[in-house]
Amino acid sequence: GFVGGTTLTEGPGGFPAGEIATLELDNAATSQLSADGSWYKFIPAQSGHHTISVRAADESLDTVAHLLPVLPDGATPAVGTDVTAMSAAFTSDDDDGFNPRFERYLQKGAAYYLFVRGFDETAEGSFAVTASFLGEDASEAPQSALEVEEHIEETHEEPVPDVAPTTPRSGNNQGKN
Repeated sequence: GFVGGTTLTEGPGGFPAGEIATLELDNAATSQLSADGSWYKFIPAQSGHHTISVRAADESLDTVAHLLPVLPDGATPAVGTDVTAMSAAFTSDDDDGFNPRFERYLQKGAAYYLFVRGFDETAEGSFAVTASFLGEDASEAPQSALEVEEHIEETHEEPVPDVAPTTPRSGNNQGKN
């Protein structure tokens, strides 16, 4: 699967030629980060909202992750395709401290390729990756910004003024009928 305009690389971010570690639901996979980054594959057993999160063992380790979806009938990228330059890949940086975190609807049977690297290409350290299922129903997903705004408006109370309001004086109406 080579697509015209695809960036190829032999460095970090290039789709690997060999086996890719498979993530299992709710079973953290640990790895040692190197300059080449680390690759994982996750295939959901059911469609629905999932979280894929990266947690560095040392809070000073700043990681970045790229998540590439490949639908069941789709072809995996050619070896060397730079996932960091692909428009189809989602990128997460500091969504949870210095840690990447994806919360997305994932399709059953699709393959999701996760590439984890250091924000600084020379960063090294250990980290864990976890995939979790949140639920099938879209109503279980986080509220939209509009729903949050409507809730705030419904629960917002007007402040009570510190000083009692004064009534305007009526003009002198003496002698007028």
